[in-house]
Amino acid sequence: MAKTFGVKDYDQYWTDRIAQRGITDTFGFRHHAIISLTSRYLPPGKSILDFGIGQGKMIDSFKERYKLYAVETSQVIIDQFQDRGMIIKKHDLNEGLCDFGVKFDLIIASYVLHHLIDPARLISQVPDHLNPGGYFLVCFPNIMSFNKRWKFMRGIFPNFSGRHQNFLTPGELRNCCLKYFELVETLTPRHVAGTRYFARVFPDIFAKEIIYLFQKGSN
Repeated sequence: MAKTFGVKDYDQYWTDRIAQRGITDTFGFRHHAIISLTSRYLPPGKSILDFGIGQGKMIDSFKERYKLYAVETSQVIIDQFQDRGMIIKKHDLNEGLCDFGVKFDLIIASYVLHHLIDPARLISQVPDHLNPGGYFLVCFPNIMSFNKRWKFMRGIFPNFSGRHQNFLTPGELRNCCLKYFELVETLTPRHVAGTRYFARVFPDIFAKEIIYLFQKGSN
């Protein structure tokens, strides 16, 4: 059976998804981790740029403490959140990073890079949009986790999301970002019993999802 990947029409995708599930406010590991990392590293009053609003789970957690900006390709999502206290630009990140006329203290790419045709191109543009000492926070699913490797070994195609346009291994993503940033912290889920230790020590192999916090130099 042929396998195809990528979303051709994000407005239609979000229209269908909202009709099926609505906009949920349930927080998962990565949402709690983003809030925790941001609170620890970023003082109130700083500016944040979010790549893709998604279901808007970060807005209410951040809008009272930070200046919020977002890039979003779907007008359906923009219509949902345009009055929630953030500056939004409609833009396709496949065309590069758009200019807001300001630089940011934190840029968040949560489950976004694998939707792009050329993630490395976008990553290379991030430093120019960060203030000195600014942070780049990346969350992504680990396509090389043990359970997916095990399925391949058994001749089974893993359950990769059909929405993904590009597949980056943790090493590929990490090395791409290390060309421009220093790695500050790595987080992996702690809630999967029996794998916590291995996911923490060997995240490339055992973590189902990984969060990297990178920092730009201060010069």
